[in-house]
Amino acid sequence: MTEAERRQRGRPAKHPGEKRTSHTFRVRDSIRERLIQSAAENGRSLSEDVEWRVEHSFEWQETFGELGALRAKHASDMAKIEHGNTTAALHRLGWQKLPSPRGTVWAPPGVSPFPASGFVDDETAVAPIQVRAEPHLVTEDVLEGVVERAVERVLDRRSDKAAGT
Repeated sequence: MTEAERRQRGRPAKHPGEKRTSHTFRVRDSIRERLIQSAAENGRSLSEDVEWRVEHSFEWQETFGELGALRAKHASDMAKIEHGNTTAALHRLGWQKLPSPRGTVWAPPGVSPFPASGFVDDETAVAPIQVRAEPHLVTEDVLEGVVERAVERVLDRRSDKAAGT
């Protein structure tokens, strides 16, 4: 009788072609109980459940590690954009860019530098514009300085948090 004709004993391998090695490690009783419960709930042996958890921990670490790096890069890129592009930042915040003899001025959200026309009365107006007698207008140079200082403070706070202080 040739070797190929012999019947193999035992059950077939669950992962054919992959050699699995035995490892001994220590865990607290509470962890062991949780592993046994998890294995029973998922229809796996204790060894299979431990292997599954270890394998997935590496996948999760790679995924979340990459996600953290992407978030940090995005925050850094946004800070550079905000710092270098005051106009876009002010538009996103709802400020209005207005031409003036003094140069470009910015009106805060909800403030119109123009007097009400009276074309639509207050009773029929859907959303009346808030008009002030003396509108608060800011030149682009002043706003740039304010935004730059604010961005620097935010970046300083983030670096302080990262340094653990």
